[in-house]
Amino acid sequence: MELRLNFDQRARLELIALYAGTSTEQLLVDAAHLVLERDAADAPFSAPACTQRFLSEIELDARLDRLLRQ
Repeated sequence: MELRLNFDQRARLELIALYAGTSTEQLLVDAAHLVLERDAADAPFSAPACTQRFLSEIELDARLDRLLRQ
């Protein structure tokens, strides 16, 4: 997966990773896992697993962007 960030976003991400004591790559992986866990927690329990849809790249990027802004 390719992640395109502008200069300011990349600088903020690197600063967050520095304060967290991790690499930017690991920070993004952790953030993606958190988004996926939250999404799974929000899914209705009555729906069978086969009806759950995957997030598109655009949806995942939007969720990750919102997560990084928090």
